[in-house]
Amino acid sequence: MKYNLGCGPTKKEGYRNVDLDQKYSPDLCMDIRELVCEDESVDEIIASHILEHVTSSEARGMLRKFYRWLIPGGILYLSMPDWSALLELVHRKSKSPALFDVMFGHYDKQSIMTHQWLMSEESLRDELGFIGFIVEGKFQGTGGSDNFTVDNIPISLNLECRK
Repeated sequence: MKYNLGCGPTKKEGYRNVDLDQKYSPDLCMDIRELVCEDESVDEIIASHILEHVTSSEARGMLRKFYRWLIPGGILYLSMPDWSALLELVHRKSKSPALFDVMFGHYDKQSIMTHQWLMSEESLRDELGFIGFIVEGKFQGTGGSDNFTVDNIPISLNLECRK
């Protein structure tokens, strides 16, 4: 089983595409925090820009669940805004409206679209290692929101992790 969590408009063939927003016609329309899988039953998880939308304690709990769900050797493709890249843009005095959208999230009718927390690469690697993941390295993106740039600076932190 493979999951594409928070798929938005980027649905993947061969994956169970999950999103909270019905307008994307996901395979499962639900809050990812409520998703249940058997331990060691999932081969691969794409989690693209979902963790920043929940509290840090909920995000850590979700990462622990992902670890339990993955089979030994299973892969997690994790993407979230890169706090260090965003701070660099602030330091450069970027005037891009996209910068604030990425830092704070989308303010619309769904409060879940706001950003609750962000991490640097170093702190995210530490968190993943503490849970038990082996961070294999960065990946280029899976074709969705994990390829964002602001003022030509990549702002998506994309890490490939193995159980």
